[in-house]
Amino acid sequence: MELMINMILNDMNHLVAQRKFEKFSTNVDLQIILEKDADLNLAERDLDLAKKMLDRFEIIFSRFRQDSELSKINSSIGKFHKIDRELVEVIELSLMYNKKTLGYFDPRILSNLEEIGYDKSFHEVAKNNSPVNVQSIRKDLSEELVLDEDKARFDCKMDFAGIAKGWFVDQISLFLKEKNWKNFVVDIGGDMYFAGQGLEGKWLVGMEGVKYEKMMFSLSDVAIATSGTGKRKWEREGKRFHHLIDPKDAENFSFELKSVTVISGDAVEADIWAKALFLMGKENGMDFANRNAMACVMLDRRGNAFISLEIKKYIFNLDL
Repeated sequence: MELMINMILNDMNHLVAQRKFEKFSTNVDLQIILEKDADLNLAERDLDLAKKMLDRFEIIFSRFRQDSELSKINSSIGKFHKIDRELVEVIELSLMYNKKTLGYFDPRILSNLEEIGYDKSFHEVAKNNSPVNVQSIRKDLSEELVLDEDKARFDCKMDFAGIAKGWFVDQISLFLKEKNWKNFVVDIGGDMYFAGQGLEGKWLVGMEGVKYEKMMFSLSDVAIATSGTGKRKWEREGKRFHHLIDPKDAENFSFELKSVTVISGDAVEADIWAKALFLMGKENGMDFANRNAMACVMLDRRGNAFISLEIKKYIFNLDL
């Protein structure tokens, strides 16, 4: 997702407090639009506190850190562990969205991701000639991901990357709102929340793969997320792979769609449905989106854009 913001100070002399850094192997961009110079120090303090929140989330959720809470549970399958409230909330959301998406969202895909090589660099994957053995998921998630108040049991490895990034965006957005900031943007690896207004009215956002003059969104107090295969696809043993695995049909990787973008009230919902609609495919996904009043845009591999009825209210300009 590309973000288009005019950073030139306007006639009202609005200022921007900003923090840009890398976290969770992706780029993070936090911005607060200020109405007066005196707010700058306070805004920068709150952005630093937001960064510390993300540092804590990494210690809980990262599957690449052996000392993370998630890694410790994944290394002790079948046993109950007392867990932090943040992980409790994400597990509760995961169980809920697994049902709402008809199983297209599922945190049990970690073993399949590792099998196809997504835990390694593309260079390492290319040199790997061993057979690929992925397994579709048959059991109900609640049988293998068990939550008992502040304790959890995994009966297989779990990866919450498909929901955690959106949840991080929502938590930082909630924190900034609690600090009474009205106009800000939280961007974590392309999952974004836009509060209030930018420098010159609503936030204007362009889609990756679509020229600005063709289509842009005008957003305020909503989240936007994109799932796609543009930068995360590779070939192994003559077969093409990407990181968006269908839990119910793990052996088949569709390249019909290039990306799906969803706009929603919160980033978790936008992120989850962008992935789920992608896996449903162009026709089934768009039909599902329209029947459930979802705002989405689908780009196919030829660059054609398909829009849902609900997204029209967010479109700033359309020339497709």
